[in-house]
Amino acid sequence: MFSSFINKSQIFGLDIGQSAVKLASLKESKKNQYMLNSFSFAPLTESAILEEELNDRAQIVEQIRSALAEGGIKSKDACIGLAGSSVIVKTMKAPEGSEEDIEEHIKWEAEQFIPFEVDYENISLHLMEKKNDINRDVIMAAAKNQEVTTYMDLLNSSGIKPKIIDLQVLALINIFEYNYSDYLHEYKEGTLLIDFGAQSTKVIVYRDGMPLLVKTILLGGVNTTEEIQKEVGLDFNQAEDLKKIGMTGTKFPDEVLAAIKKISDKLVSKVIDAVTFYTNVNSEDRVKHCFITGGSIRQPGIIEGLIEGLDLSVETLDPLRKIGLSHKGNISEGMVEYLTYSGAVALGLAMRNFD
Repeated sequence: MFSSFINKSQIFGLDIGQSAVKLASLKESKKNQYMLNSFSFAPLTESAILEEELNDRAQIVEQIRSALAEGGIKSKDACIGLAGSSVIVKTMKAPEGSEEDIEEHIKWEAEQFIPFEVDYENISLHLMEKKNDINRDVIMAAAKNQEVTTYMDLLNSSGIKPKIIDLQVLALINIFEYNYSDYLHEYKEGTLLIDFGAQSTKVIVYRDGMPLLVKTILLGGVNTTEEIQKEVGLDFNQAEDLKKIGMTGTKFPDEVLAAIKKISDKLVSKVIDAVTFYTNVNSEDRVKHCFITGGSIRQPGIIEGLIEGLDLSVETLDPLRKIGLSHKGNISEGMVEYLTYSGAVALGLAMRNFD
């Protein structure tokens, strides 16, 4: 959303999460038809990013370089996605007028709800298709200037040129719209997109082609690992390995299953609360579909809890539904499985290469 193009070289998507650095590169085989050229990831320790702060920059830089080498990505031009409390996405209405008038109106309105000083933020606007002569729907994205500067410095230290600063939630919407374009007329009536990440869970209500609700819940897979660690008496890495082994189909020990279910139930409850709040405030709107992604969706209790609590069918978002695999790429079957659960944002960021 925050763009700075210098040339038309290949831009890859870079998703820096708490558990891993993920990189994706796409190429266009035909008009608006994409192939996955490369995907790679490099894990981060639990101390690399703490409470949204880049705690160990040297490790993150090293793992970015490792993922670049593993993926065979030669380009240095990246689109990176921001997330967390330092960014905000909101859909607003502005009186119809010139782009300059709409921008001035939105920025004035933004002062009332942006949770940080407007003088220290970076705002970008996307004007939706004109529907009448009275007002216009606008998607506003904002981030703290300091947050943008921090990530720019990090990428520069990695030898990368940050060409586009985007938001992770918008990248998720992009990959959803592309892969499910044949059914968007149906999904525009009201669809939940939920990304169950390591550090947080992002809840998006998508309607009429716009994110009407964007909610970040500060609870994710790391909390599950910490609960296992506490209940079973293991260190963090041992607890993380135990959690991952269980997700492959191996039966969890009872005490581990109880620890996982405790966090799953808490997380599902918070998601349901967010959706309930939205529907109560917007009494005429209804959520009719739900797509989920993220490494934590395989935790016992997540899918079952969502189905029961939301009274909806829940489908795993397939980021490769309409994206083919390049025969010259490095995409193994194991990598495709990992990408299916954890690569949607990186792919959505890589799509900005074709804007």
